[in-house]
Amino acid sequence: MLFGQRQGLDERIESAFYHVGIGPMLALSGFHLVLFNGLCNVFGRRTRLQRIMQLFMTVFMTGLFAVLSMWPVSVLRAGIMLLIARSACLFYRKSDSLSALFISTIMLTCTNPYLIHNVSFLLSVAGTFGINNFAPWITRKIPFEGFFGGTLKTSVYAILISLCTMPVCICYFSKISILSPISNVIFAPICVLIMFLGVVIFFLGGKGFICTLCGEGIKAVSELLTDGILWMQDHIPFYIPSGNESVSKMAFILAGMTLVVYILTKKRTMVFVSLMLSVAFLCTGQFILTKRFEQTMRIFVLGRSKGQVVVVTYNGRTDVIDYTYNNKNADHLSHFLDEYGINSVDFLYLTDNANAAAVSYDQKLSGVDVNNVLVTPGVYLGQDGEICKAIPVASDFCNITASSYEILADDERLTVTAYGNVVYFSKSNKVSCGEDYCGYIVTGGANTSAVFEFSQNDGVRQLCSGHNIELIMNENGKVYARRLY
Repeated sequence: MLFGQRQGLDERIESAFYHVGIGPMLALSGFHLVLFNGLCNVFGRRTRLQRIMQLFMTVFMTGLFAVLSMWPVSVLRAGIMLLIARSACLFYRKSDSLSALFISTIMLTCTNPYLIHNVSFLLSVAGTFGINNFAPWITRKIPFEGFFGGTLKTSVYAILISLCTMPVCICYFSKISILSPISNVIFAPICVLIMFLGVVIFFLGGKGFICTLCGEGIKAVSELLTDGILWMQDHIPFYIPSGNESVSKMAFILAGMTLVVYILTKKRTMVFVSLMLSVAFLCTGQFILTKRFEQTMRIFVLGRSKGQVVVVTYNGRTDVIDYTYNNKNADHLSHFLDEYGINSVDFLYLTDNANAAAVSYDQKLSGVDVNNVLVTPGVYLGQDGEICKAIPVASDFCNITASSYEILADDERLTVTAYGNVVYFSKSNKVSCGEDYCGYIVTGGANTSAVFEFSQNDGVRQLCSGHNIELIMNENGKVYARRLY
């Protein structure tokens, strides 16, 4: 956590961090750098070192932290800001955090213009801007002191960071946690304690009674932290999905309008009101788009290479068929469910290489409610005999009948019937269906440049090849398709 190394972190725990809104604690930022420099700052003030010596100590510690953390751009930005702030007194100038932020941003983007597409850099700049521009103005007006006042100020900081980074999160992440302010108040102090104990162990070399005591403390506190975020992920699934392209466009339009208000009025009150109204419009728009999404019959073909995962969703119901196995199928499905705000799956059917698929889906869909699981016969289920917290049923045939559609699946074929149309899914990249019931054919294999082609077998039929495709089936009998990406 201190140096942003997540290689040994369980995927479910990492997902829970982002789900509850404290994912930035795992990503390096200026907060980590300030905490790393904290002991040196205390030492400098206690020993009354000259300011120039304190500056040199800050330069050394900042460089050391950047090297240990592999030079992430967020640390470089924070390091430049920190050095500008610490060196201001040498020139008899008052440090200004916003000026330091703009100077560091200009320096980094001049050396690497592609940083404007770096999500870590964008989040770092947006979050720092919100803290430095609005937080002091708002927290000064809080009349409370003590524990309640400190908690309220921490909540203000968390809300401002969430609001200012929301447009970036919508564009680059599949979901945005609404619980971020609450979870930061609860879990951020625990994360700070873990990182502080880590700093103590680092400077003491990892040996001795104190390091052992700190290590045991980190273990106990980490277990408390993981249990808390996993419980919140399972029982309080409040987040905004960002899978709809209209949400991204709306977020940038509202962000642009807020920027115009700032340029024209130069008043923090007007900017803050504009920011709150933008968030309200964004949440309302997302709610409307989600309802429209649920009221349309959609078939998604997800996957990579030869892997195909077919997702059928309509009226709040979602059915998933892993038709041709790939080790990334569960990743694609988990990302898709997050993007579109789907928390439950009615049926999950594993057909191809079900043993490997069962392990993969059980890990990736840990936060999703799966009501029914079907697997092909002969699958070893381990000691508990569960997949995605559900008892699987062995079957070599699947027939799912909903109010407006029917799914037939086995080892040989997969068809979805709705509104008088039949969509046939083929495992190969060739048209293998010459039967009359096949109205639309989706073949496997690599993506092609054309969304629709025409087969010449037994008349003209529309053919959609590849994967990462969305099919929309309307009540009037028309079928539309588009590439997801």
